[in-house]
Amino acid sequence: MKNKNTTYFILIYALFFTYAVGTSILGTFMVDFLNDFGMDVSEGGIFTVLYNTGCLAGVIVSAFVLKYFQNRTWILITYAVFALGMLAVSRADTLTVFLILLLLIGIATKFLDLTVNTEISAYHDEEKGFYINLLHGCFGAGSFAGPLLAAKLLTVLPQWQMIYGYIGAGSVVLLVVFLLKGKAPVRTAAIGTQNQNRMDFGILKKPVIIYLLFAMFFYCGHQGGISTWVPLYLQYQYDAGTFSASMGSSLFWVCLVIGRLVCARLTIRFKEEYILAVGLALAIVLHLAGVLIPVMAFAMIGYAAAGLFAGAAIPLILTIGYKECADCQSTVSVVFFVSISMGHTVFPWIMGMICGTFGLTWGMVSNVLCLVGTLVFTILFLKTKHTAAPAKVIR
Repeated sequence: MKNKNTTYFILIYALFFTYAVGTSILGTFMVDFLNDFGMDVSEGGIFTVLYNTGCLAGVIVSAFVLKYFQNRTWILITYAVFALGMLAVSRADTLTVFLILLLLIGIATKFLDLTVNTEISAYHDEEKGFYINLLHGCFGAGSFAGPLLAAKLLTVLPQWQMIYGYIGAGSVVLLVVFLLKGKAPVRTAAIGTQNQNRMDFGILKKPVIIYLLFAMFFYCGHQGGISTWVPLYLQYQYDAGTFSASMGSSLFWVCLVIGRLVCARLTIRFKEEYILAVGLALAIVLHLAGVLIPVMAFAMIGYAAAGLFAGAAIPLILTIGYKECADCQSTVSVVFFVSISMGHTVFPWIMGMICGTFGLTWGMVSNVLCLVGTLVFTILFLKTKHTAAPAKVIR
């Protein structure tokens, strides 16, 4: 890494961690949302739909305004909106206000997500896959800690809104530290060129990019379904308590962190696309078994396998995309985060409809099918690359 500034990147990873904590707790409170707002299970998808609609809007807006400021400035602005939005939720007493705040938080966090990924990619030409996997490992750690923290606090606090307030307060403190101590490294000529945030949507003419976008779309549908519906599924299907049900999604996330850290090392030796394909195949078999065998322990094993073997899909696909289009990385970030947001928006809502109409088990089966879709488009990518130029598995 050129122009090292360790404090700057450590703080960026910390911001990513807390953003994950704050946005991973929707599923933990799903039963409370339905009870407090008098809603049916089939209507529960509205919360993730609104949040992820905001995410999609944030990505689209970024395509037009990224060029006006450096990435560090955008990181400050978007994280500030996230922190203040979390604080505001602590005062939200109606469904309408809460949904508006979820939309706003979605806009801020996905803009933040995109900018941070672009910044990390721009400063790490060598071992790009390692540093992006490390970044997303921090996100996974936050997504693991969030549901557990929320479930524990819910046993001692009278209202779920207060938990959002505490996370918001902590985020404000971290924001101040980043403002004072997070100085971006001096940019080399190469990094300066990459960070002009030039948009070139001609990359969408490449079949390999289209396949990667669909792979990302389906994987994020799977991940969004886990975060949104697993706690409620375990509570209703196996009569688990709030904390035990949260362990399902938390187990997924802690194994995802482990998987991403392992993949960070594997990318030094193996190509990202091969790591992705093998991991997806293993995850599909074990996750499907966990859904079809009606024992809670097997369900937990399935979530763990999905996190461990397929959890690195997002950073792996992003890394492949950045390498395919090294001269326009901001464009890669924008188009892939549109795909991420659409996957997180569409599939949790569809899963909610399936759960309400056909039952929770079929909803979980549809979640596994999202992994199948990811594998199919990964194979299409590999086939296209192999046809163009045979690649070596070992570097």
